[in-house]
Amino acid sequence: MERAIAVLLSGDVSPQTRAILAQQLSEDTPQVAQPPIDSYVAKAFGLALGSPEFQRR
Repeated sequence: MERAIAVLLSGDVSPQTRAILAQQLSEDTPQVAQPPIDSYVAKAFGLALGSPEFQRR
């Protein structure tokens, strides 16, 4: 998660966004046919891209 925040958001996220990202990453993800090689990283980057800070850029 920290890497996604650093790369996509230049490390600039609110405490609320950081908490939401951490919460979402801690939840179990339902498995589908073939998950990505590193589903945690894919989920972290997806969540960071959806954050308000990224959307404002």
